[in-house]
Amino acid sequence: MRLVDDLMEPFRPVVDVFVKRLSDNGLCSVTAETKHVLALVPVRTMRMTYGISPLTLVVQRLCISLAQTYEDPTVRLALPDGSNGMLTHLFDEHPAD
Repeated sequence: MRLVDDLMEPFRPVVDVFVKRLSDNGLCSVTAETKHVLALVPVRTMRMTYGISPLTLVVQRLCISLAQTYEDPTVRLALPDGSNGMLTHLFDEHPAD
């Protein structure tokens, strides 16, 4: 479980930003609307050094890169960009309902 927590940590700001935005819009309870917004977080896209990918694919690439580092220490982890621009980009799109 500790490894899973560590792998999720770089993505915590993504969820935090969505929860903050919901709160700023007066949506402070767990409702069908807030669940819908949060359920779509994994399909939002993120800018990475290799291009733009859905969050689920970014997480998969991080896990694969971690496995690769065990075999080759020169491999770098595929971590998401922690910049505000990356987080802002999450709101530039509107996934289909």
